Amino acid sequence: FRAYGQSKLCNILHANELAKQLKEDGVNITANSLHPGAIMTNLWCHFNSYLAVAAGAVVKYMFKTVPQGAATTCYVALHPQVAGVTGEYFLDNNIAKPLPIAK
Repeated sequence: FRAYGQSKLCNILHANELAKQLKEDGVNITANSLHPGAIMTNLWCHFNSYLAVAAGAVVKYMFKTVPQGAATTCYVALHPQVAGVTGEYFLDNNIAKPLPIAK
């Protein structure tokens, strides 16, 4: 899971740098990053069956469904209120502050 977290950090850093470079070059393209939230997927099917059953019983109440998880991505890509916004980090359809390491 450490590599996964590091890859997500790199996505944020890349979006920030891309937004900066595009703005400096006068290109009218936005670049943002986001966290869709914890989403209920079939990831648990790769674990021990007892762990998968136990985790599945818990996560269905704590995690987002796939459509709920896609909501922030769709919002950032399509909503008129986000037009022209660049170099930001979004969480639950709002601009949020990422951890200091991601700046």
